Amino acid sequence: MTQSEGAIGPASSADVSASLPVDPTASPAATDQPEPPHFKPLQLPSAPFWVVLIAGIAAVLLVAAAASALFVFAIGIALSFFLVPVVNRMERHMPRIAACILVVIASVLVTLSVLVLLTAILLEQGAKFLDALPEMLDSLQQTYQSMDLPSWLTSAINDHCDSGCATLFGE
Repeated sequence: MTQSEGAIGPASSADVSASLPVDPTASPAATDQPEPPHFKPLQLPSAPFWVVLIAGIAAVLLVAAAASALFVFAIGIALSFFLVPVVNRMERHMPRIAACILVVIASVLVTLSVLVLLTAILLEQGAKFLDALPEMLDSLQQTYQSMDLPSWLTSAINDHCDSGCATLFGE
């Protein structure tokens, strides 16, 4: 193959690399590695972002601080959501004020009856608990005494129990 044929025919990779200029300061391994991408520095969030973030945190803290008061409003909203349709339906047969009064009276009666029922259940269960308490305490004491605990742990438990009894019973 003559030199004129090489110029006309396809060039090999050796021919191309030989024809490129070589940087004498670059090492062979450095030319093989691609250069890492350059990233722009991260911009800080704008002032409106900080205002919204601080306002959001303040709103969450305010709601958390007022949660007990907001609970009452939430109950009121739920009651109105469920009771307004009842009043609207009763309004077909009587004036709206009479329907409102009847719904309020019915709601109070239902609430009081549920409270009375829950109080009766609580008192019954409390009496049964108080009757069974001495047996439970005896069983607990027997279990505690049958355990093979180290003396330092037994003395620490006894000290805590004595201080708890002194606090409860004023001894």
